[in-house]
Amino acid sequence: MSDPINEIFNGTPDGIDQDELLEMEAANQQRAADAETLKTEVEEKPQYDVAPDSKLEAKQEKPASDQPTQKKGPDRIGFLTPEQHELSTAIGAGTLDWGVDLINLIPGVDIPKLPKFQNDVASSIRDISSVVVPTVGLTVTGVGALHLR
Repeated sequence: MSDPINEIFNGTPDGIDQDELLEMEAANQQRAADAETLKTEVEEKPQYDVAPDSKLEAKQEKPASDQPTQKKGPDRIGFLTPEQHELSTAIGAGTLDWGVDLINLIPGVDIPKLPKFQNDVASSIRDISSVVVPTVGLTVTGVGALHLR
């Protein structure tokens, strides 16, 4: 009896038939042609002569208005749209709102809340989580049980 693990790792591979060999050869030729095309495209790019001591000056254009432009697309991190960012931070913002409201109960303290969300769904999630998350948290820690006594 032979060891099946030994046959798998140290056995001889199955033969390659003629059709598979032709497919592999065609794929290799296609890759070589693609690589040659990319190589010629890189070589055709114009070369710029710049003296080693000269400095390139970048033109800085000022925006037409003094207001910062609200861009569509990814946020400052680079992968979330504003809508996705609001939805992903809604639960945390609602919990933070609860904490700010709790601290603002102290006389003379006025901590501002985060700005309101533009997305209605995210605003709803934020409002609901400002009640549900603290309630669950206090119940789990047992603080809610103290109220029953």
